[in-house]
Amino acid sequence: MLNDTKLESTLSTTIKSIDLQIELPKCLDCLADGLNVTEEAITENGGGTIRFLRSFPPVSVPILPPHILLLHDQTNDANVWRKTLQILSASGFCCVAPHLSNFVFDEEENVNLLLKLTSHIGAREVVLVASSMSGIYLIPFLSRGIKKKDIHFRVKAFIAIGVSDTHRLKVEELVNNPIPCLIIRGAFDTSIGINSANKLKNLPNSRLVEIPEGKHLCHLSHPTQFHKTLFNFLTNLFIK
Repeated sequence: MLNDTKLESTLSTTIKSIDLQIELPKCLDCLADGLNVTEEAITENGGGTIRFLRSFPPVSVPILPPHILLLHDQTNDANVWRKTLQILSASGFCCVAPHLSNFVFDEEENVNLLLKLTSHIGAREVVLVASSMSGIYLIPFLSRGIKKKDIHFRVKAFIAIGVSDTHRLKVEELVNNPIPCLIIRGAFDTSIGINSANKLKNLPNSRLVEIPEGKHLCHLSHPTQFHKTLFNFLTNLFIK
């Protein structure tokens, strides 16, 4: 049996060897275009509401285990992920994209929102996709501060697109964290994107991808390249 060090080394090698440039299957776009994205809501006891978009794989596609949670930036809402939801669900993933209203770093409040959402949809394993300021929702799961016993779901991977607040992380918290992380940066993002990449690349199972001529929100400026990269990473990681 492989020990933990060898397992981590194998995972790191696998992640770095994934061909992220393979074009999306021709049938995937057609399948994705036909998928319905619904808007749902959770009404809380205090009267608050968590609104979110949701999509499922078609009956012809086997469901892959992790739910994909997509967290938008401060200038958009969840609708910015509609095409991504369709493509990922056409690939076999159940997906959720909440409409976020809080972009202030409050670890307890930010984690609680994800706890409520994942509990409502019954997610036990998740991949967190965060862009720009929604990094505040990702950071607690990479730090030592969060109480893991209070978390009912397991984060299987991170997709970090020029995420903010990585200055809150310590290198020593990252170097021994085996979580897979795809770091995506637009080539023209010379501030937050560079800072984020420089910090997160300390994760041993991370991989940095630079989108040529990509802006800070490179998933929006270059959606075709982004979807190709995301599809290849996730399907290689989770299809047995």
